[in-house]
Amino acid sequence: MRGRWSQSAADRACRNLAAQVARYGDTLGHQLYGPTGSDDDLTGLLRTALQGVAHSMGLVTRGEGPGGEPDDAAIAVALTGLLSRLGDSRQREHVAFGIGDGALMLLRDGAWTIAFTPGETVAERGLRLPAAAQQVRCVRLTTRPGDLLALRSSSLAELLVRPEAGDWFAERWAARRPYLTSFLSEVNVPVRSPGGDRTVVCLWDFGEARETPPADS
Repeated sequence: MRGRWSQSAADRACRNLAAQVARYGDTLGHQLYGPTGSDDDLTGLLRTALQGVAHSMGLVTRGEGPGGEPDDAAIAVALTGLLSRLGDSRQREHVAFGIGDGALMLLRDGAWTIAFTPGETVAERGLRLPAAAQQVRCVRLTTRPGDLLALRSSSLAELLVRPEAGDWFAERWAARRPYLTSFLSEVNVPVRSPGGDRTVVCLWDFGEARETPPADS
């Protein structure tokens, strides 16, 4: 996020994305898990949802750009999202999607791997909402009990691929979800990293609910 109002735009984008998912929930569910769901139809539906997000973001700077148009450069943000199937399961289904330079990382058996990046090329990693809403990418993936998925900013993803730092985070997050205070303290560990944005959302897969371990202290 580099624009003057990118932080406000990011907040609006996340809130509106939740509204868009709720709006298209039944159709998304059919495309995700129905017997006739297709990747092309799923991508098209996500593209429509992100166009709604982009329109909502434009309200942040309405009238600020040339000729009274929204100033896209001032609200430019990358976006990475994850849709996950709820319920008890030994193999959980997900769809990751996004635009720009974020990353979804998988922690399995103590090792981090990059499960998805919205941008595969330098040019794609430079894409931003609201201008690039049409260029969303998505991928289907599954997790098994014991896995951890982490939606991360690019700077934190680069930190985790370092052996020492990655091992440090894996040791603390692999077995149990930490208490929130511990989690925030660990995310902000004083280790030099590229950029200053350490945005992260983690999803622990514990399989069946009765097998879920308590939060660690």
